This record gives sequence, structure tokens and C-alpha cells, in this order.
Amino acid sequence: MKTIAMAVVVVLSTFAVSASSLSITAETDQISSLPGIPITLTLTVENTTDISQKLPGRMVLEVQPEHGQPFVPSVLGFPVAGLPDEYRDLQNLDPHEKRTFEIPLSAALMSGAMADPRLWSPGTYGLQLFFHDELRKEDVLRFGLRGLLGAGSISSEPMVSSRATIRIKQPAGIDAEIWNALISRTQGRGLLLTDDVEADRIAKELWPIAGDSAYMPYLITYMRYVPRKDFDPIWDRVIEHNPGHPVAEQARLLRATVKAQEAKSAIYSGGNLQEILAKTEEARAELAALQEGSQHDLLRIRARNALAKMGNREQIIQTYREVAPNR
Repeated sequence: MKTIAMAVVVVLSTFAVSASSLSITAETDQISSLPGIPITLTLTVENTTDISQKLPGRMVLEVQPEHGQPFVPSVLGFPVAGLPDEYRDLQNLDPHEKRTFEIPLSAALMSGAMADPRLWSPGTYGLQLFFHDELRKEDVLRFGLRGLLGAGSISSEPMVSSRATIRIKQPAGIDAEIWNALISRTQGRGLLLTDDVEADRIAKELWPIAGDSAYMPYLITYMRYVPRKDFDPIWDRVIEHNPGHPVAEQARLLRATVKAQEAKSAIYSGGNLQEILAKTEEARAELAALQEGSQHDLLRIRARNALAKMGNREQIIQTYREVAPNR
């Protein structure tokens, strides 16, 4: 058994240092964080060869704690993830081309990798991604990542990122108050594994007392039963507090997209042309600001895509004139 274990370690060490057609450098979007808060990995991928190469679309995250064995975080039984949809057409890299990819490890509070309680303990963790199109959920769950790779169950070596690190801090002050309340009110499960109605109730109860807590913006993602008119002040609070925060930027993107859709609908429902044009330009300005100013690649792409769907002023006027006689 000892010989087999050593063989697996040797194989994995070879994967980590062997020459690869793609060089993948991973960095976290923050040096330190609090338990449960979303983390994003930024990958710098470089094609080091003279021919086109493809970044595989399937990946598994392995976490190496300071003490103990590495593990694959998987609370809901989904250890294998795919690239974000925005990158589906960007996997092929030309010779010596370099490209950046954002890989969110979690999209909401206590979700994704950060839903795993093993990442809630204070300490430093190494984060490494393994890429291969033959990675399958069932295989990883059955054999574990190390067992799967060590057994040679896939046809070729995976592409492996460098190891990024994140330090999870012990919450203090208002952060500790909110975190402890989240843990106690969900019986240690976290909001993701709590019934939607109950999670909504907990988030709304904690919101008024969250103050400047780092957890405050993320409570929004679990407020699923709030009327639109009542949600606007909640969005305002997050945006005014920090317009560049990931949650604030998502709210800004959603607001601008909704505003553009409302303006488009007003063309066909007999709205005032000047009001339609004004609302469209407000939406366009916000989307352009996000496309140019956001620090998050996926957000910039989403803003650019939303802008591409909007007609220019002349097109809107022409459509309005064509529709008006038929109303």
C-alpha cells in the first residue's frame, strides 16, 4: 500500500511540473478572505508552442490545507466544473498567445467551493485546478482526484495550474456576529443548503444589522422573495457603499439591462420617444462604464454583450417610426 501511495504522489508531482502545451498561472482575486465569501481565481494561460492549443473545458479544484490531506470541495456532489459560458468560444489559443480567464469558485455566499465547511476554518489554503475533457463527476466522487489521476484512468496528463493561496481569517466584530448568526440559524449547514424560504427569512433578518460587515452585500443573493420596489433601496445601499464591489456591479448590470429592456418594450406599447431615448442612453452609459471600468473580466464581457444587443439612437428612432403607424 505504501508503494502505491508513493507512486500516486510521484505521478501527481510529475503532472504539476511537467512541460505542458499551456502554461497556466493561477492567482486569487484577494490575499485573504472570510469564511463563506466568494473567491475568484484569475488564470493567465499562455500557449508555449508553435501550434494552436485548447484549454480543456472541464476542471476540478483541489484544495491543500496547511495541515492535513488535500481535498476536492464538493458539498452537492458536483466536483467537476465547466468553464464559464462566456469563455466557450475562447478555449483555443494561437501559437504563443496569452489569455486571461476568470474562474469563480463560488457565486454567492456559502456556495460553490466556499460551501464546504473544510474551507471555513481559519488558515492558509492552496488552490489548484486540474483540466481535462475526460474528467467525470462519477469518477472523481468514486476514486478521488488523486486516485483517478494516479490510476491513469484518463487518456493523457491533465493540464494543471500553478497553486494559488488564500488565507481565511477568523471573523471579528460585526463580521463575527453575522457569521455566527448564519451558522447557528442554519444549524451549521450554511444558506445554500437551507430551504429557500428560510434562507430568505434569515438574510432579511440579518440585513438591517449587517452594517459595514463584509457579509452585508452577499446577503442579497438569498433574498428571493422581495418585491422589486422594495429591492431598489437594498441595491442602492450596496451600490452607494462600494460601486465596484462584485455584488454592486452585478446589481448595476442587472438594472441597466432591465432599463434597456423596458425602453425597448415601450417602443411597441406607445411610449414617449424622448423618454425611450433617454432611458436607453442611461442604460448604455452604465453598461459602457462597467465594460470599461470593472476589474472583473466576466462582468466586462457581460456588459459588452448587453451593449451589443442594444440598437443605436438612429435605429431606435427608425424602429419607433415603423411601429407607430401600426399601433
